[in-house]
Amino acid sequence: MAGWRRAARARPILNPLNPQNLATDYSATEFLPLYFPSASSNHDIRLIRMVPKTKQTAQATVQALLEGPGSYNGVVRRVLPEGTQLRGIKLNGDVALVDFTEQFARAPELDTAMRTVVESPTTLRTIRGVQFLVEGNAFADGKIFRRPAINQE
Repeated sequence: MAGWRRAARARPILNPLNPQNLATDYSATEFLPLYFPSASSNHDIRLIRMVPKTKQTAQATVQALLEGPGSYNGVVRRVLPEGTQLRGIKLNGDVALVDFTEQFARAPELDTAMRTVVESPTTLRTIRGVQFLVEGNAFADGKIFRRPAINQE
């Protein structure tokens, strides 16, 4: 049929993490997609966290990862080390330069920690890659990491 288009279907937001007990008000809140590794498999699981609306969505997304999975602890694993802090995020075109404190570099599952940081902010429309900094210095040879295929088999 000429002129017929399929309407894009958005995923419904079900049971978002809402540690601040925010009212569902789409003009004042937003939903951040966060990825955590499953506690029982090699798959990543997407959780959604409701936060107050912000112009710093990438920073809010990584900060939410640092806060952990909340009530889903046990279903997913927290791989960013306790005590890791986000020093800041700068955008360089479509690449987010994510600067962590030294604790990040000592993550027991560093590859997995890096993957979850890449997966979460690259779901945002304007971010296509992540470059890591630790204490303001290039990390992982300054490589830009692009969004991997989710749940590769």
